[in-house]
Formats: sequence, C-alpha cells, structure tokens
Amino acid sequence: MNVVALSSLFLTIVSVAGQTNDAETKRPAGLIAIYRDAAPADAAEVWRIEPTIAFFLRHDESPHPRIGSKAWQAEWRGQIQVLRAGTYRFSARVVGRLRVLVDDREVLAASASLVQSEMIAGPEIDLPAGDHPLRAEFTKSEGPARVQLFWESASFTREPLPWMVLTHRPGDETPQLARSQLQDRGRFLVEELSCVACHRPGPEDDVPNRLARREGPDLSRVGERAYAGWIYHWLEDPQAFRPQAVMPRMFSDDEQGHLERHAVARFLVSLGGPLQPPRKVPNENDLRN
Repeated sequence: MNVVALSSLFLTIVSVAGQTNDAETKRPAGLIAIYRDAAPADAAEVWRIEPTIAFFLRHDESPHPRIGSKAWQAEWRGQIQVLRAGTYRFSARVVGRLRVLVDDREVLAASASLVQSEMIAGPEIDLPAGDHPLRAEFTKSEGPARVQLFWESASFTREPLPWMVLTHRPGDETPQLARSQLQDRGRFLVEELSCVACHRPGPEDDVPNRLARREGPDLSRVGERAYAGWIYHWLEDPQAFRPQAVMPRMFSDDEQGHLERHAVARFLVSLGGPLQPPRKVPNENDLRN
C-alpha cells in the first residue's frame, strides 16, 4: 500500500472516529419534565421537554390543562453540563417545596409558603468538568407556585440556571413522553380550532373547561368590509385562500353546498353592508377639467 493510500485510510479512520464521538457526546437540549396531578380523583400525568426549571403560576393556575390547580407535583430529569471544575452553589426563589439533586447529592432544599424576594441557597458542592445527572422535585403548596433556579461559582456570579447547560440522553425519552407530545398536539388543535365554542363541556368536566378558546372574528358588521363573492369563495375552501386559516371546510361541492354557501354569503353581507366601492382618486386630467 502506497503512502497516499495510507494517508487516505488514516484520514478516514480519524473522520469516522470523530463522528462517533460527536454522536456519543451530543445530548438533546432541555430537561424531561413530568407533572402529576395529586388529586385522588384525577391521577393525570404530563411529560414534556422544558429548557430550564422556572415558572410563576397564580393560585388558580396550573402548568397544564390536564393538571388541576390545587395540588400537583413536578419532576425534572436530565444532565447538567459543567464546563469548568470548581465549587458551585445552587439557590432559588420558591413558593412551594423544591429539592434539587446533582450526582444523587442534594444541592438544594427550599421551602416557602409566601411570595418573597429572599433567595434560598444550598451548600457548596465540588463538581468536576463534564455531564452530571440532575434531578429536581417540586410540590405545590397553598397559594401560588413559583420556582426560579440559580447557580454560581468562583468563575461567575449568581445567574439563572441557563438552558444551554441542561440536556437529557436520547434514551431518557420514553413512550410516556411521546404520548404526551401527541396529546399536546391534539390539545393545540382543539384550542386553535375552538372546538369547545360549539361542543360545550359541562360544569363538572374539569379538563375541557381548562382549555383555551380561540375567539373568531367579529361578523356583526362584516358587510362593511367584504363582498358577497369573496365570502362565497372563502366558504368553498378557506385554506385555499389562506393556508394557515383555522376555519374548516364546511360545505360540500354539490349543488346543495353551492346553494348553502350562496345563502350564507348573502346573509353575511347584509350585516352592516353593503360595502361601498372605493372612491376614485382624481388624476391630473380630472383636476384640469
């Protein structure tokens, strides 16, 4: 084998080794967050990826529509990347109970029942450079829920725990996470399409009543801003006019559908209409005459 072939083989081995190392060391961004409803009647559980550990919720707010606002717990799992070995300290502003562990060592235990500005700090901990397992647990108490997690070391002052040092392993992504992500996608569509505006839940249906409702446009005077022909063709296929339109296609393509669209368009333009044609802007010849 000649020198050129040996050099090519060496470069190939180095390149493949480098790619393997990159794949092994790369971590997906964010922590795996798990929210659990503590109410006995509703043991809902929501999994998702969050960039960091921080929220501030009122007493009647919850972190997710499937989670009640009265009693719930949260857990975060992942890795924290330490770029420089040294002594670190974690601290937080908390309303509720928070516990943070790094390398299975407790680095912070904070508890408060009232909103306060004082920082609760944990003990100093020596951390070598590299990735370290991180786990945090939060339990809501009476009133609002708050977590703002900070860290500091000899090389930098106290700062909010940044998202760029928080990751998780690909193997940590479980079927529960994939199922929750699919359910959240469905929830987004239900809210964006405002399904609950027509399919109204009963007063005892807690989860549907926590869904947001997307308000549609005001049609009480739509005749002042739209022509019947435009409305007629819009009703035929809203997404053909505007790909991001949330209004579904509601009328069929047969003769009955054409008649229904015509009737709806004529009715809508009667609300505040008819639309006045734009005034002609006088040109130079008009001014001369």
